[in-house]
Amino acid sequence: MRDTLDRLARKAPPPVSIEDYVAAMSLIDAAYEKAGS
Repeated sequence: MRDTLDRLARKAPPPVSIEDYVAAMSLIDAAYEKAGS
């Protein structure tokens, strides 16, 4: 959380892109689906 607030204060970009986030969430969703949860 500290990094996020620091980046906001400095108007710096996030450490990962929205595309990276979507790819990670898709992988997590696929893992849950494969596990049957």
